[in-house]
Amino acid sequence: MISFKKYRDYLYFLSLLYSIFFFYLGISIVLSDNNDEILINADKIEVNDDGEKITASGNVNISTDKILSSSDNFVYQKSNERINASGNIIVKDNIGNYYYFDNFVSDKKFNEAIGTNTKIRLKDGSRIAGKTFSRKNSKVNQINNASYTPCNRDNYLLKNCPGWKLSANKVIHDSEKQNIYYEGATLSILNIPILYTPFFAHPDPTVKKRSGLLM
Repeated sequence: MISFKKYRDYLYFLSLLYSIFFFYLGISIVLSDNNDEILINADKIEVNDDGEKITASGNVNISTDKILSSSDNFVYQKSNERINASGNIIVKDNIGNYYYFDNFVSDKKFNEAIGTNTKIRLKDGSRIAGKTFSRKNSKVNQINNASYTPCNRDNYLLKNCPGWKLSANKVIHDSEKQNIYYEGATLSILNIPILYTPFFAHPDPTVKKRSGLLM
């Protein structure tokens, strides 16, 4: 027979292992809503209001069937399936585009969303950066006071980027039509403004061949 002392030491050893395991991997929780799952991993997770509100902080990682995201802080409201994140936010959509925000509010499927201090790295490496972001119908992104460039140097410091860039009051990316539209656009080459137009459009980076003008 195992003595009580050995049994106690064994339980203590197991509890120590579990403590170390959760210390390094954080806390995980899986939510199931309408046959969709949300996996939340963070240093700290709290469930409030009878399970209606989930709050997470510290190395927060979120996974759904539409997006992967990381942030410093996260709140999920089950009643309206709303995600609210803040601090060092990175979102990856299901086609490989990356979005960076200071603050981010979205439904869990990333169909409708808003964000601030927006930086987007499209799948091909081209960049869009602007002050505010909104997304509608899962296909149309609008970025205000924004610039677009194929340049991938110096992270998102577009002012230091050689080559060309388009700056505009509004940049609208329609992923379904595979077009990028500009309102109040200025074309700069080697950081020198050379052309202004009230409206401009060109195919997005997913288009390999199309008749008409290609940038």
